[in-house]
Amino acid sequence: GGGGGGGGPSREELLARNTLANRIRWMLRETMGADGEFERRRAELQLLGGGGGGVGDDAVCESFVSSVRPGGFMHDLLHEGQLAAIHGGNLLVHGGVSSADGVALGRVPGREGRVVSVVEWAELLNSWYRQQLGEWTASPRWVSDDSSAVPRAVPGSRGGAALLDYCVPSGPPSVVLGRHLLKSGMPEPPPPSLVQSLAASGIHRLVVGHTPHGNCPTVIKSEAASEGGPSLEILMCDTSCSDMRTPDNRGAAVSEVQLLPDGSARVHGRLEDSSRLDYTLQGAGGGAPTDGDLVGRSCAPPPSPLPSPRHRHSDSSSDYSDLSLPRSADPSAPPPPKPPPPPPPPLPPP
Repeated sequence: GGGGGGGGPSREELLARNTLANRIRWMLRETMGADGEFERRRAELQLLGGGGGGVGDDAVCESFVSSVRPGGFMHDLLHEGQLAAIHGGNLLVHGGVSSADGVALGRVPGREGRVVSVVEWAELLNSWYRQQLGEWTASPRWVSDDSSAVPRAVPGSRGGAALLDYCVPSGPPSVVLGRHLLKSGMPEPPPPSLVQSLAASGIHRLVVGHTPHGNCPTVIKSEAASEGGPSLEILMCDTSCSDMRTPDNRGAAVSEVQLLPDGSARVHGRLEDSSRLDYTLQGAGGGAPTDGDLVGRSCAPPPSPLPSPRHRHSDSSSDYSDLSLPRSADPSAPPPPKPPPPPPPPLPPP
């Protein structure tokens, strides 16, 4: 019952602060990068209630907790979701299929070896995901003994624990945490092996979110290794930090990516200064040249230091050929020629 060591809070004080509201605030801030979401949810509930009267902590907590119970919007969303979705020649995942931690493509937790077919891999990964959701539904609370209804539950765990591990940095390579960026924050060209693996299953475009990048969707295009060889487009669509000067970090910027039946993709919207963007990515389908053919291709770095990784843009809605994002120089390329030395000063008159 006394004070903690080193002048820290006593056990009674810790227990008094260990409320559901404080635990939710801690989870939002420390594990989800959503500091302030508790108060934003309070404001939302007050608005939905007609704006009259205050909304207490208990009501905010109930909103979070009820959302993950059967019938709650988050519970239903989780059961409708997939870890990997294939739509035509497009593969959609949350973060990416590779990262510095390893390659997630072809790997399913709990399964030995790599699944070669991307279609089969997506089916197996989603099947494992649904199995984990079933275990979580059966045993959503932490258990401290072997009495859980989930056969594989271990002391100190709960249902769906493997899915939680899949979504944290210490877990296995994951499509949730993958990212196709260099350490500098610039787009990382996909390796030929990844392009070949996806192309073998008819995938020519990878669509991801997760990592905020730029003020409109970032496009990364691989070059075909040979004439008519496979290529890959990567679309990074998280633009939630388009304008860090605004309270929501996004401001007026908004973009939409449309995956069209002919295999092309349209990217349109506006930037934080309300300038419009609208272009089409042809993808692997070929066809007539489009205004997006140069978007996402690498180009030589400028002589001056690179600006912040934001897309250059035009105010015209039809000319977006300058939207390509410069990348770091290829380290294997020869250095640029040195400028000629200045001429010697003129000789003094005799």
